[in-house]
Amino acid sequence: MDDTPPEVFLHYLSVSKFDILDSRLVAEWEAKFTIIEDVPDLPPNPITPVYAEDSSFERIEAFVSFKDHVLAVNSTKVVSVWEVPGQTTMSVKFSTMGLEGEDQMEVKDWLLEDIRKDRDNGAVIFGMVMVLWIEGYARSYWAQCSDLRIDFSKPKWVVTWPKDCYVSNWYHPLNSLYR
Repeated sequence: MDDTPPEVFLHYLSVSKFDILDSRLVAEWEAKFTIIEDVPDLPPNPITPVYAEDSSFERIEAFVSFKDHVLAVNSTKVVSVWEVPGQTTMSVKFSTMGLEGEDQMEVKDWLLEDIRKDRDNGAVIFGMVMVLWIEGYARSYWAQCSDLRIDFSKPKWVVTWPKDCYVSNWYHPLNSLYR
């Protein structure tokens, strides 16, 4: 496989629970996205599905953020599923609920106040970043999906569209994410 970054399309980002209690954020997000990579040797019958394990993706680290501050993290191993050659479609969930102590992302009071103000004004703009780990964690790509506006004045808190995310090479080890 060459070093051409894959394409990442975000289908939706939804928020099912969202509240600020005292100095703590309580929230759940769900995102669905598709990763498309070049597949040089397609099977002779393009209708024949392949397993995700045939793709080069191994793990995806995903982060939901507000103003470049991480609010929640999800680490997902890519599992075998029937799919179109070169495409991996996944859903990931993020939550701050039930996390205590070291597992809870620290959200500064001023940031909580900014989130609260935006929500009171009707909408909060989130960002989502993914690190796509490939081929034995030897290489990775950084995908940024920005300006994800959730309108809290609507009955369903969801953003739906196929949004093309910016993808670039990332040359950092796995443990550099958590320093």
